Amino acid sequence: MHPFTGDSQVVELVGTLRFEEFEGGFWALELDAAIDGLVERVELSGYEPDAGIVDGMRLRVRARTQPDAIGFRMAGPQVDVIDASPA
Repeated sequence: MHPFTGDSQVVELVGTLRFEEFEGGFWALELDAAIDGLVERVELSGYEPDAGIVDGMRLRVRARTQPDAIGFRMAGPQVDVIDASPA
């Protein structure tokens, strides 16, 4: 099953952290590898980076998918970050 349909699950993602200015700003992760070939980036829902983590930094993120979430930012599927560290 595709991780962004059905039940929520924990996924590990690696990519480049981006701050998007749209609608007051939010964090997204441009993925190194697409999940099932369908996703190139995800929105890090409610994510606030720790000190020293900045836009453009490579990041490894463990997150829970939100398959039923609907967003208006059109930045990709939303995930809830469990933990994140430099990659």
